[in-house]
Amino acid sequence: MCYTVLFDAVANIAVPVEALVSVLYWPMVLTAREMLVPKDSPFDLPLSLDLALHLWPTLFIWFDFLVYNTTFKRSSTHVTALYIFAMLYYVWTAYCFHRNGFWPYPFLGEFSHAGRAVLYMACGTLAVIMYNGGALIHSKIHKVKKTAGKKIK
Repeated sequence: MCYTVLFDAVANIAVPVEALVSVLYWPMVLTAREMLVPKDSPFDLPLSLDLALHLWPTLFIWFDFLVYNTTFKRSSTHVTALYIFAMLYYVWTAYCFHRNGFWPYPFLGEFSHAGRAVLYMACGTLAVIMYNGGALIHSKIHKVKKTAGKKIK
């Protein structure tokens, strides 16, 4: 029981966050890689590792969510958790800047603190839109019919 609750809580947040990562990452990598990786970086991420970190998890977790997660229920708690995650990630990147003297992603250095906060809230909102879109697709795949007070799948 505890495992199921924990799995559902993490999975329902991870699905839209993974989608957000792919939606933000790939256009930047393909059009302006220096927004994510400094030009003078000695390390170039091999394509196989790049796909393993930024594409395959998204595809697999969405497949799992849409095909195997038959008990998903949309919740305002999930939406709240997405916004909390966005703000905590902002705090984490600011902490990394404080400790290291540079932002984890170079484009973040172009914003003021308020601008970065707005960016992270916009990303949170995009994650919520993806969450709601996923919930809509999920509801079309896993229709629940009610008959005389009983749910039939």
